[in-house]
Amino acid sequence: MAQTTQQISRQQAEEFPLPTIQNTALLKACLAPKAEPALFSLWRNSIDFERELGGGAFRLLPLLYYRYRNICPDDELMARLKGIYRNSWSKNNILIYAADPALRILLENNLRVILLKGLPLALGYYKNLALRPMADVDLLIPHQQREEAVNLLVKNGYRIKEDAPLHYIYRALRSVTLVKEQIEIDLHWSPLMESFGLQREELFWGHTVQIEVGDLVLETLDATGHFFHTIIHGFKRNPEPPIRWIADSVIIYKQSNDIDWSRLWHLAQVHGVILQLQRALQFLAKEFSLSIPDDFKKRLQNYKASYSQKLLYQYALSDGWQFKPPSTFKETVRMHFFLHLRKSNHHPFGLQLLFFIGYTGQLILDTPLFFLRRFSTLLFQSFKRSV
Repeated sequence: MAQTTQQISRQQAEEFPLPTIQNTALLKACLAPKAEPALFSLWRNSIDFERELGGGAFRLLPLLYYRYRNICPDDELMARLKGIYRNSWSKNNILIYAADPALRILLENNLRVILLKGLPLALGYYKNLALRPMADVDLLIPHQQREEAVNLLVKNGYRIKEDAPLHYIYRALRSVTLVKEQIEIDLHWSPLMESFGLQREELFWGHTVQIEVGDLVLETLDATGHFFHTIIHGFKRNPEPPIRWIADSVIIYKQSNDIDWSRLWHLAQVHGVILQLQRALQFLAKEFSLSIPDDFKKRLQNYKASYSQKLLYQYALSDGWQFKPPSTFKETVRMHFFLHLRKSNHHPFGLQLLFFIGYTGQLILDTPLFFLRRFSTLLFQSFKRSV
């Protein structure tokens, strides 16, 4: 039986971002309507805690402890889970304290700031900082304010983590990472790579709610925005199984009771990610009993995706996005092509191919030294492999 379970687990692992059998058991223990000892035991008996627990599963352990601390108090694992819970609480509070000066700098300079991902979910949906571990703080700023925001933070001691010119980052990517001592801030000007273009970005800016972080009042996405962003951002292949998108989505759904399904469809349609949303919602409905309106299900079933949307869907599930630098010229071109495709998937595929030529040429003209250095490195690496 153990061998069969292991084989099935490996097969399911091929389907990132969907979880393995062991991680599904952990998610159900964390997210079931009622915390039941049988669910805890099912997960507990399915893994070797010392060797089989990956980073994605580890981030769910504070939530697991909080649910079962009074139900399975005598389990020998509970003391370790308590330590993980306390460590998460401590690290998240340190993170908020460290991020406070940066948030104040941006607000004092009249920049609009939306909190994304971990911090607003921990405060607004999990209702407990310990339950949603974070490694950084994600901020969304208006596209036209990105250079001012980056300059302000750099002047105040932050350094840019990426080894690329800012001209290249602004044109090709959707965010930049800034680091200072204990804090890492991901500064986004587009919520998703598929959100490039002011019309799509404004679909998020027009639907925000206030959130308090200490004595600061900021903005974050509404429940529908968080639900959409969590699913699409998380539903892609990752060397570390990104199962947290499942926990976040279920928590948002259960805590809000306010998903605007018409707007959710519009967001998915405009971003060209209905295939991702369809697969994710099918999984959430089957495994965690999320109730999806019948008319929404029919729209998903009847949707005819374009060729480029199918390509992007397959690429998201097979290669993921930029988890390791491309090591060959072919991989570099391929990576940039799919980055371009994500940003322009509302155009016919033939036009996208033509636009890609112009897009690539403009990138090289904007940052010639960067591309010369990059391609020289790739050529040298190819030469070394051939010798």
